[in-house]
Amino acid sequence: MKIKDKIKNFIKPKLVHTNKIQISKENILENIKLIKSIQPSAEIFPVLKSNAYWHWLKEISQILDETDISMIAVDSFPEYQIVNKYTDKKILILWETIKENYINFDFKTASFCVYNKDTINYLTSLNKKINIHLFLNTWMNREGIQEENLTQILKIIKKSKLNIEWVCSHFSNADEIDFSISQMQIDNFKQMHKKIEKAWFKPKYKHIWASAWLMKIQDDFFTAYRPWLIVYWYNPLDKKDKDYKKLLWLKPALELFSTIVSIQNVKTWEWVSYTKSFISKKDTKVWMIPFWYFEWLPRNLSNNWKVLINDCYYNQVWNMCMNLACINIDEKVKLQDNVKIISNNIKDKNNLYELAKKSETVTREVLTRLNSSVHREII
Repeated sequence: MKIKDKIKNFIKPKLVHTNKIQISKENILENIKLIKSIQPSAEIFPVLKSNAYWHWLKEISQILDETDISMIAVDSFPEYQIVNKYTDKKILILWETIKENYINFDFKTASFCVYNKDTINYLTSLNKKINIHLFLNTWMNREGIQEENLTQILKIIKKSKLNIEWVCSHFSNADEIDFSISQMQIDNFKQMHKKIEKAWFKPKYKHIWASAWLMKIQDDFFTAYRPWLIVYWYNPLDKKDKDYKKLLWLKPALELFSTIVSIQNVKTWEWVSYTKSFISKKDTKVWMIPFWYFEWLPRNLSNNWKVLINDCYYNQVWNMCMNLACINIDEKVKLQDNVKIISNNIKDKNNLYELAKKSETVTREVLTRLNSSVHREII
C-alpha cells in the first residue's frame, strides 16, 4: 500500500454503517477446501465474475490469495484491474473485450478465453507470448469456436506466439436433472479436442464443468473445473436432483444487516407511506430501516418479507420505498437495534433461497442485484 493511501486510511473517519454485509472468510476457505476434496486430482479456479457474485472482488481476491489455487477467473478488463492489485494468482478473463484493450493487460498474469478467429488474428498481430484458452462451442451456440472453423484457427495459432494453455467450454443445462444434453456436449468437446491433438497441440488442462456438474462428472479427461456459486454456499442444483444433498455441507458466506432508524405511532385506520398499501386496523407502531429496492431487494417483496430482530421474526409492511422499509413490531425493539434482512441459515425464513423464490427468480440473480454502495466487511 502506498504511503498516501496509508495516511488516508489513518485520518479518515471511522463510520458506523446503518447497512452492512458480512462475509465469512473462514466459511469461504472451508468451502474451497471441501470443493477441492471432491475431485482432488483436478485443478480448481474459482469464478469471481460479476463482482464475485456481489461478494466483492477485492475482498474475495484477498481471501483466495491465501490458498494454493493457481488461477482465478473474472469477466472483464475492469474486474482484472481490481483482482490484479490484490492477488499474485494468474487471472483468466472469461469474456472478450474490445481488441485495443488487450495491450493494457499484463500478459505474464493474464490468460484469455478466445471465441473467434478475429480475436486470434489480433492477438497474433501483437507478436507476443499470450496464453489463451480455446473456448469451444459445444452446441450451446452462445459463444465459442465452431467445429468447422477449428482447423483453420489452429493453423493460425501454430504460426503465432500464442500458447494454447487450456481448452474449455460451457454447459447449456448445468442445473437440470436430465444429463443427456450435457453428455452430448462432452462428446462434442472430446471430438473437437482430438483435432487439437492431431495438430500437435498438447493443452495441459481441459475444463467444461462449473458448480452444478461438479458432483456429477467423474471423468479424468477433464483436468480442471471452475466453481462459482458453491464457493459462496449456494447450491445450484434442483432439490429434486439426486445429488442435491451432496452439496448441503457448504457453509454460508453472506449475511445482510440494517438498523432501526425511526419510529412512528400509527392510529387505527391510518396508513403508512405511499398509496395506502398498508392501513392499520389498530393503534400500532411502525419502525423504519434505511434499506430496500435501491440497495437490493425487489419491490414485489412488499408486505411479503420477514426480518430477524433479537432472534424474533417481524413482518415488513406496506409498499417498500427506494431507500426505506417499514417493520411492524412490538415494544421490545428499540432505535438502532440490528435488523437481519438476509440470514445465512438455510432454516431461517429470510435466507437467500427464500428471497429468490419470493422474487420469482434464481439465487444468482438476486445476488447480483446487490448495490455496491452497501458497506461490506470480512469477518
